[in-house]
Amino acid sequence: MPATNRKLGVLSRLHAVKQPLLRWFSRRRLAKRSLIGSSLSACISCILSNRVREDQVVCIVTQTMCRVRLDCNDWDNLIEDYKRVYWNRDPKEAEAIFWRFIKAGKIIQPRLDQRLDRSLGDIPMEGWGDAIWLDAKTHEPVLIE
Repeated sequence: MPATNRKLGVLSRLHAVKQPLLRWFSRRRLAKRSLIGSSLSACISCILSNRVREDQVVCIVTQTMCRVRLDCNDWDNLIEDYKRVYWNRDPKEAEAIFWRFIKAGKIIQPRLDQRLDRSLGDIPMEGWGDAIWLDAKTHEPVLIE
């Protein structure tokens, strides 16, 4: 068999495993990253589906405007809505993750800052594109499958 045919055979076999291999490598790289999230509902959904580990999350910068007190009804209403709409896969676990993040101070709500004008609308997340995660070290958007 000529060398070029041999190379093509090897390349075609490599191509067949290329996508799974790339996913495996990207997951290994992702597993070492610390992440900042931009959407409370989507980030907790990623954790529920095992695409991101809880210990990777430095914080989630959310656009909610709920009081930080743990006994506040704002949180209760938000959680009930999110469990019904976004976290219906495992609502109890999603709520548990949420409360662990609240207690750890990992939920950041810029709209509660008195220095910000609350009429500004959405907080700009320029450069993030479709990513809901940002690498905590490089500040580059991270797309997660």
